[in-house]
Amino acid sequence: MRKLILLPFLLLAACSTEAGPNDTGSTGNTGTQAENASAPDGGANPADANTPPVPAETPARTVSDEEVQAVMKDNDVTSGNRPLIAAGNKQEPAYKPKREPKYGFQVGGDITNEQLANYYVDITVEIDGQEQGTMSIELWPHHAPGTVRNFLRYADEGFYDGLGFHRILREFMVQGGDPAGNGSGDGPHGNIIGEFAVPGQEGRDHAYGVLSMARGNSPNSASCQFFICCAETPDVWNLDGNYASFGKLTKGVDVLEAMASVPVGGPRRSSPMRKVVMSKVEVKEGAAPKGDKPIERPLPDLGGEPGYVTVQHILISFQGAQRNVAKDTERTAADAKTLVDDLMKRIEAGEDFNALVKQYSDDNFLPDEATPSIYAMSNNGMPEVPTERLREEFDLTPVVQAKQQEIDARRRAGELTDQQARDELNGWIRAKVAELDEKYGPRPRARGAMAPAFGDVGFKLQVGEVGLAEPDAQKSPFGYHIIKRIK
Repeated sequence: MRKLILLPFLLLAACSTEAGPNDTGSTGNTGTQAENASAPDGGANPADANTPPVPAETPARTVSDEEVQAVMKDNDVTSGNRPLIAAGNKQEPAYKPKREPKYGFQVGGDITNEQLANYYVDITVEIDGQEQGTMSIELWPHHAPGTVRNFLRYADEGFYDGLGFHRILREFMVQGGDPAGNGSGDGPHGNIIGEFAVPGQEGRDHAYGVLSMARGNSPNSASCQFFICCAETPDVWNLDGNYASFGKLTKGVDVLEAMASVPVGGPRRSSPMRKVVMSKVEVKEGAAPKGDKPIERPLPDLGGEPGYVTVQHILISFQGAQRNVAKDTERTAADAKTLVDDLMKRIEAGEDFNALVKQYSDDNFLPDEATPSIYAMSNNGMPEVPTERLREEFDLTPVVQAKQQEIDARRRAGELTDQQARDELNGWIRAKVAELDEKYGPRPRARGAMAPAFGDVGFKLQVGEVGLAEPDAQKSPFGYHIIKRIK
């Protein structure tokens, strides 16, 4: 993960800890959403949350016999790791395919790397025994031939039939294919060489619906576990160059969404509370069929409400309010009601709302704020921050890093004191945040993170309308909220 310091907005967005799935031979970990989702696990301990789990310099290639031998030699058997070998070059004596393979996907078999493009995979999913449908997945042998061959071989042998998705993170990915069912298992054909994208390589970015291999800390530790991205977030984008993407969903968005939406629990909040199983994973010939829906995360049904709103509000608190923010006020509940009634009449008569905010609101804001008490909210089920802004924040990360290094170099040269360096960097960041706010509006907060009445009123308003949230111990514990939707 990119390591940044003193970056208020980037630390929240571009620097989330979910940098990739590690789960084959470990307890399995991936996550900023209540866990270190820094990696889809794949057979080793997950990567540290603050550093990229692997270098991003390994190009996609066909694995040669010399590479296989070199990797086997370098992997000391006494370390406790299985020898890292190319898919198809090892088969454990006890392993017996669940069904007779139809094709020859093993290394040295009948099917060449060029011919791998003639196949796709269908994955049929059940949740608690109820069939959800089938996902069709196109494969990318031109980018990752060894990875595609490995996956096709397992699918052709029926290896995945009956296995589950043991790790689900709604804002990241769903991970499955582990014979142990908990992230600790490997496949019978050994580990494969990591075929990661290289800088400038197009068509391999991790995004919604992309299929990729889970692995451990070593770049060459992927075996049989895989994951499918189910979001567009920095956690997903951070996987590029660190995990071997090798295909993408062409049909079955509803199935992926059903899996991604399963309730989760456990210490890391990623263990599905319902049984999510691949009833059948089957290799098919030809081009993967296209569905009637775009391969993107569908928007929730909001019942006519907007996905995002920006509001300005006047908070009128009083003695005895459940959460009185104006503790020094002598205003009684009756006085507050009288004031609110008067303000509503003045607003209806056309008095300037912003001026009333500055004069009367008990909300905390700085005296010199031009337009105080403005909040943006994302509706339930929507990405908390719009993807466009999130992506721009993510892409700013190297720019911020470069600025930080430049300021730090001047500090070390004696041109700036520590305090001056901090002030200059924070001022520069505030300017960048202001640019983003000017373009997109304030960075939203999730509706669920606000007082319930705030969202209940705000999302019902049209732009320019004003509404009132009455005091309520649960829904509006701070007092009265006079809310105007401004965007």
